[in-house]
Amino acid sequence: MFHYANLSDFEFELLCRDIMERKIGCPLRCFAPGRDGGVDITETKLSGKHMVQVKHYIDSPYPTLLSSLKKELPKVRQKQPQHYYICCGKKLTACNISEIYQLFSDYMDDAEAVVDLMEIDRFLHKKENADILERHYKLWLESTSVLERLGNQDIAIDCDAFFYRIEKEQKLFVKTKYYEEGRKLLEKEHMLMLLGDPGVGKTMLTKMLALAFAAEGYRIRYTTNGELADLKRALSADRERKELIVLDDCLGQHYFKMQETKENELLALVKYIMRNPAKLLIMNSRVTIFHEAKERSCDFRYFMEDENIKIRKIEMNGLDEEEKGRIFYNHLYFAEIPEEYYRNVSKDRCYRAIVRHVNYTPRLIEFVTKKKNYEQAAPDHYAAFIMDCLENPRELWKDEFTRKLGPEDRALLLTLYSLTDTSVEEPVLVAAFLKRLSSLEGMDTTRNLYDEALRRLTDSMVQMIEQNGRKRIGVCNPSINDFLKNYIRENPMEQANMPAYATEYVQLERICPGCVEELVRNGRIYQYHFRMLEAKRGKILGVICDNSIRDMCHMEFVQAFLEEPGSCYTNKGDRSEEILFALLQKKMDVFYHTRAKLNQETLEDFLMERGLWEYQTIAREAKKTGGEWLFTKYRKSFVRGLQNAVETYARDVDQSDYYDGYNVNTAIEESTFYNGEALECDFSSVALEWEEYIREDIYNEIMGIVNKFPVEIAAQIVYDPGDADISTSLIESYLEDWTKPDDYNDDPGRLVPGGNETAGDGGMLDVIFRGKR
Repeated sequence: MFHYANLSDFEFELLCRDIMERKIGCPLRCFAPGRDGGVDITETKLSGKHMVQVKHYIDSPYPTLLSSLKKELPKVRQKQPQHYYICCGKKLTACNISEIYQLFSDYMDDAEAVVDLMEIDRFLHKKENADILERHYKLWLESTSVLERLGNQDIAIDCDAFFYRIEKEQKLFVKTKYYEEGRKLLEKEHMLMLLGDPGVGKTMLTKMLALAFAAEGYRIRYTTNGELADLKRALSADRERKELIVLDDCLGQHYFKMQETKENELLALVKYIMRNPAKLLIMNSRVTIFHEAKERSCDFRYFMEDENIKIRKIEMNGLDEEEKGRIFYNHLYFAEIPEEYYRNVSKDRCYRAIVRHVNYTPRLIEFVTKKKNYEQAAPDHYAAFIMDCLENPRELWKDEFTRKLGPEDRALLLTLYSLTDTSVEEPVLVAAFLKRLSSLEGMDTTRNLYDEALRRLTDSMVQMIEQNGRKRIGVCNPSINDFLKNYIRENPMEQANMPAYATEYVQLERICPGCVEELVRNGRIYQYHFRMLEAKRGKILGVICDNSIRDMCHMEFVQAFLEEPGSCYTNKGDRSEEILFALLQKKMDVFYHTRAKLNQETLEDFLMERGLWEYQTIAREAKKTGGEWLFTKYRKSFVRGLQNAVETYARDVDQSDYYDGYNVNTAIEESTFYNGEALECDFSSVALEWEEYIREDIYNEIMGIVNKFPVEIAAQIVYDPGDADISTSLIESYLEDWTKPDDYNDDPGRLVPGGNETAGDGGMLDVIFRGKR
């Protein structure tokens, strides 16, 4: 049996309407209560032919249901319907059904007019009614058992944080036009970007779409805040394996923070999805950050607007009135708001003003329906409390943070924000929190202040998540991060104190990046923990080289790098080659003795790990820093390394990267002929022609880099255009896909416009908020 408890009473009524429409064979409508009362569903307000009474009562005993139905009898007598039906959310015995039928027998054809939960369930399990089940998302989702199997790594990979509390959240979900549009676009174009203001429901919609495709056999892979490293490599090598990649807040929570290397990674991922129809991609981002990214990055703007790439976009700032009303009602219903609070929202139809408020967002509705928050207001002032929150949304967390939290609670939240926008492993948070407390006066060190603060904040402002068997801590709501960001920005003392509070380098980078150079200069930078050695090298050595810092406090670190050079990650990507040549300059060598610390075997290991495009950087940096002497001293090492880079590039080249350089329409037009019956394209001849183009382009790229090196190195590099691993069958598949008709009648990359016109009289809102039955 389907899990009907996941439906609110209004959603159950809509389900009954759809079922009875098919049973009766005529369109039905739901109505708000009027002076006649007693009617939930009928053809029109005035019609007396078919009337349906819906009783949810899923958790109520039968006598309660019967008592309620007896109260309906006078209203039914007044209406005198030709055909009266009762739908209820309870399993009824044959005696129960007979008793109800006898009560309304003058208006019912037979006992089958009493439709109980067993009959509803039988109806929905019939194949011919699958479309009705599909429309009611929660029932359909439960039937797939996806929620029960989320822990299975064959379904969701690294998604613990993403699907945290999903069983509770999915009850709140409303199937809006954005869900329907998003699913349609993913099925057709395979890629989707959801855009919207903070709190409009981007992440919730992303989750629901992901679950829908998981139910169809897709494996889900997830990352947040632009963390794309290793994601593509982690995807299945099986081109037929159905996978959905979710990039949550892919451009950052506060500002466009995607590094240049990540732009390239995102573009590579997009192209990979385009070539593999079994893969899907969902991205979401705040709309302001998306537009900032387009302004600041030409490459990003190009591939987001390229008609050939077809990344469809849905802007979610236009929920219509009914959708907003259903979201609000679902939150009230499943939060089990006390009846006296609900009556205050219903009184004088206050829900209309709430739903129509310009600052309405699902996130604010979630806030005002949490017990800890709504209990701040008396029941008869609940609607006023909600309106006040809508009028002053930025004050919500300010009042909580400044007036209701103790100093250790505030310290924990600020420490958490300094470490992450998403979540952090608990040991890292504990260490940073205790370091901060050691700087505060008057703290009672005999108590476990961390556990106490975490217990007070859990489920109100922070949440604990189990991921791969390890506990992680994050904020409950992204708007808390928004508040903390502004709080710190307006608090110079907090920024100034961060070097004293911090244990992790990331805290400096997030809160006071301007202090990093000074900390490197005085050597205090080494007291902070870096999550990866590659990042530590990149951050510290990058500052040393960019500012030609020569100080004994860095001697050991610099020499250790030269004895075992490796990747050096910075905000600009991997700067290993730049840093190596900068350190080998004469002025740095005089102080750090860098050239003496570098030996041929170590250098050759480093060079063998470099890719072809990194050799272009090597040639550039050698010229810029006067490092050409390395080519002479270590010529054999550079020859071996460059030859390896050339061979690896030719073997692993992604041929689709070259397709954009050729005119597909012209190539197909020139190879299309009439075969006597219809037009036919000779795809194989085009593919062979393109294969030669690609081989030539690869050869020119390789030799363009090789020839940047001295002739004694370049002349020893061997490469034949035939060495490139190019598949004509893949080219043919690409061309055939290109010529397939596009039955999606819309412009590529359009933004879905705002919501439908709202009902001027609020009639649908009155139906939704008719009362918790």
